[in-house]
Amino acid sequence: MKGKDGHSPESMRRWSRRAFASAIAVLVAGTYLSLGGYSFAASAPAKVASAAKSAVSPKTRLTPKTDSAAADQYEPPPSVCTFTKGYFRNHPEAVTSLTIVSHSFTKAQVVSVLRANPNSVKLSPKNNVLNLAQQLFAAQLNINRGVVPPPSVTSAISTAIASLTFTFDAGGRVTAISSTLSASQIGALVETLSSFNEGTLTSGGHCGGTSRIGGTPTPTVTRGTISEATPRAGTTLGVTSLPFTGLSLLSTLLVSIAFVIGGMTLRRSAKLRSP
Repeated sequence: MKGKDGHSPESMRRWSRRAFASAIAVLVAGTYLSLGGYSFAASAPAKVASAAKSAVSPKTRLTPKTDSAAADQYEPPPSVCTFTKGYFRNHPEAVTSLTIVSHSFTKAQVVSVLRANPNSVKLSPKNNVLNLAQQLFAAQLNINRGVVPPPSVTSAISTAIASLTFTFDAGGRVTAISSTLSASQIGALVETLSSFNEGTLTSGGHCGGTSRIGGTPTPTVTRGTISEATPRAGTTLGVTSLPFTGLSLLSTLLVSIAFVIGGMTLRRSAKLRSP
């Protein structure tokens, strides 16, 4: 038996059930997607922070450059600073064996010279010869650490080592130091080598102090400093709008309700037409 519209009650019941099931499915899916939109919007601050982190470029970078085009993006590694003879005297763990030009010294001999005093060593001439030997050893230790000496220091080292004679006992303790130079010549060499060890002749300066090259103090070590970051050109940061997500949820719910009402209406109509 068919109704006035030409459809049997059974077919209308099937259609009603399908419409009702579809409405439920749309409701569930719409609600899930809309809640997902809320979740995305709620996580927007974290996403913005991540986007901001990738969208900025530090003015100062510590990674070595890999090509000439990036030369203006990276700072060169900091120069090595220097230590004085007093530091090496008090820190024997920083002392190593030395080879100065063609003269070699064991660590024990180097430590002995650095810790010697005018009353424990025979000196000739007495004025400044021990200081010259100590400044010489300290300068070579600094060079071995990576400090680049200027030509004046290289020349002073060669002149000093050629003029000095050291006498050590069997245990490596220094017993005598002599030099063929005059007191004024020794004084000039001491001035050059001590200035080098104090960092006034190097770009790295003295460890913990400042460099005075050119008369302008500059920081001796600048490690790990990153300046204020600036956004890259053309970068846009956006946030999902919460009101837009709310409207999406409302429209989905309205459509779902419409499907439910339609399905229920068809089902009711089918029952009324059934014999």
